[in-house]
Amino acid sequence: NMLRAWMKGVDVKAQGYVGRDDFVEACKQVGFLKNADVLFDFMRPPGEGSFLTLKDFDAKAYKAFMRNDFRMLDERDQRGAPSPLEMTLEERTEKGFFFRIRKGWETSKSAEFAMHCKVYIPPKQEEVHPESFVNLCSRKYGSMVAAWRFGIDPKGRGQLNFNEFCTAVRRLGYRGSLRKLWAEICPSDSYVIRLKDIVKENGDAVTLFFEAIHERYEDLATLWSNLFKKDDAYSSVTLDDLKKGCKELEIPEDMVDMIFHSLQPTPGVKETLFLWDLDDMFVTTRRLWERKKPKHLRRPVKPVGTSLIVAKETNEARIRAQKEAEAKELGESLIVQHAATPQLVRHALERDFVSTVACWNLELDWRGKGTITRSQFLAMMYRCGICGNLQKLWDDFTQNRGDEASMSFMDLDPDAQAFLNECRGELLKKYKTLTQAWHEGIDPGHLEIVDLKDFADACKDALPLLKDDKVNTLFHYLMARHGQRSIRKENWRILLTGLPPSERPSAWGQGDDDDPHLNTVFREQEETRLIDTLDGFKRMLKAKYGSFFAAWKHALDREHNGYVMKQDFCLTCRRLGVKEVASIWREFLESTDKKNLITLEVLDTETAECWAELYRLLWKASVGDTLAAPASSAAPAAPVLEVNEAPQDEVPKDDGASPSPLPDDPGATNPVPANPGPENELQRSVTTVTTPEKTPNLKEGWRRAFDPRNIRRVERPRFFEGCKKLGYSKDPGRLFDLLRPERYREYLVYEDLVTDLNPNKFAVKANVKDTYLPMKYVATEEEVSLR
Repeated sequence: NMLRAWMKGVDVKAQGYVGRDDFVEACKQVGFLKNADVLFDFMRPPGEGSFLTLKDFDAKAYKAFMRNDFRMLDERDQRGAPSPLEMTLEERTEKGFFFRIRKGWETSKSAEFAMHCKVYIPPKQEEVHPESFVNLCSRKYGSMVAAWRFGIDPKGRGQLNFNEFCTAVRRLGYRGSLRKLWAEICPSDSYVIRLKDIVKENGDAVTLFFEAIHERYEDLATLWSNLFKKDDAYSSVTLDDLKKGCKELEIPEDMVDMIFHSLQPTPGVKETLFLWDLDDMFVTTRRLWERKKPKHLRRPVKPVGTSLIVAKETNEARIRAQKEAEAKELGESLIVQHAATPQLVRHALERDFVSTVACWNLELDWRGKGTITRSQFLAMMYRCGICGNLQKLWDDFTQNRGDEASMSFMDLDPDAQAFLNECRGELLKKYKTLTQAWHEGIDPGHLEIVDLKDFADACKDALPLLKDDKVNTLFHYLMARHGQRSIRKENWRILLTGLPPSERPSAWGQGDDDDPHLNTVFREQEETRLIDTLDGFKRMLKAKYGSFFAAWKHALDREHNGYVMKQDFCLTCRRLGVKEVASIWREFLESTDKKNLITLEVLDTETAECWAELYRLLWKASVGDTLAAPASSAAPAAPVLEVNEAPQDEVPKDDGASPSPLPDDPGATNPVPANPGPENELQRSVTTVTTPEKTPNLKEGWRRAFDPRNIRRVERPRFFEGCKKLGYSKDPGRLFDLLRPERYREYLVYEDLVTDLNPNKFAVKANVKDTYLPMKYVATEEEVSLR
């Protein structure tokens, strides 16, 4: 056929194509007498290059080649072929498809067609003589017994059938005949194989050893303690111990070495046996031993791994019984000790205050005296929720020095104190003072803030002998609160813990306390401990909540009324630990003419004025087409209002000097003046009857001005840009500091300003309040018309 003509006569190099010269040479070989160049140009498609392919040579041959029909059986050409009547029986048979397809298969397996079809025929592999089964097991596991335990029968069944044995042996890597191996090992009268069938001597010795054990002991833990005299479950047995035990079991002495070698999981590596080395063999042989009994006498066998647990429990019970016996001999009854222990106290302090070091410096010894009294200790225990025999706990910490004794940090946590002393000694030895160590070793770039990664890099030079885990421990001790990710210079003072007060200035560095940015947190905390004046109360609020605005929102105005009565103020002071409530309340009332209540303006006038202006601008921005647009341009027609006078004893009169922002939401009750003017302004509630087309919303104003991309967090630069868009007249940086709820927070969110009752932005009715504001003010006529 034409396909074989192409492969054998034209494309003899099996390239898949032929050039002009190769084609002319092939024509000469077959005896073509006419011009072969003209034939080449005639057969080659125009513009297809200077070569000829099988598809160009013969399309039917190309199709046969693509379907692997090398004899072109599907392409029957009857021209010149004899008719079936002229052929003999053998010729007609050979022309059948059955014989022709088989000839094609045989032809396709030849090297010539493999070359044209790019088929890879791998060379014949040399015969590999398999390694003997015994040598393979001994090489991989050290002994045949170890190979049986961990390779052939890892599940501890004790016997294997032919299929299980073949799977295990192939898993070991044996490449020989499995049937021959099975015939050599398995007895003729059995259909399973056991350990003694593989290694008769070792198997008989191990079987004899465990049968003697099963006759005397029910579990391995009892064997370990009674036969080998080992009270500890983690102790080991040597060859001498095994000889003594086998002598008691009446096992021949010449078998002991063989038993010891067979029971080792890795022979030759260690010369001892542990309890868990015998556990699997004990359980396997115990199961086989129990099967020999009648069914009504068989007992269940515990699984592998329980022997160690039983041995530990037996050992603990023995120790407990020994202690009880000693207590009875001394005539003392065994009593239940108190639940509170020093270790429990340390865990509780770490849970509530990051570490015992932070609790000592910030709560217990915040004055820096170096010691605390019994009353301070008991107050901290009640605060942490530790109950029980606290007197016994105090004696444990103070080593029974009495109630009048004092406790130092060395008594509270000696390990932490020793670690701090070591670090402080190395720093003072290298830098002379801790301040110099901070500036030169820890913060050489004067960034005033150091995270864990920079701290670890700095400790490589400042504390080169400190390991990585100890560096993390030191950073943990320097933290003042949970979630803190960096430290400042004021946190560095924790290294003074344990030093007497007289030595602290020299260790820290003389003259460094004049720095206004140094030890801010510690100084403010110390000043806010004894609070008996209004200034001290305000400093405490600012130190605890970051700003007066956050303190008013989260601590004072907890009922979101816009004002605080005396009863609520007393409860807040009690919760904050302030005792001189009456004097502080009187100072509050002296600064205002309102009776029996205080507002945010009374707490801090600057905060109230800045918030009022920001509130009015946000309200206008929520309905205006452009930010900072005049209210008259975006205000709809004035709605119909219902005015009801509020009770005189609940809401104070406005003095005319306070700012007048808009109401908090369209449906809330808002005070409106009956007659504009400072001489007669009563707070009134305003209820909207008709709703404008675009309802004012504080959240919408915040989004337009500060958060148009819905990022939620508004950093300081974006806050400045938003204030500029709103047309805020005061300093935006000061406003940011007055509103942020934490000292080191560099962003604001909408919830920092108000209490959002509708965070998911559900559709609410007009009379439903979805926002709690920190202030309630009187609205102007312009703002009421805007609303």
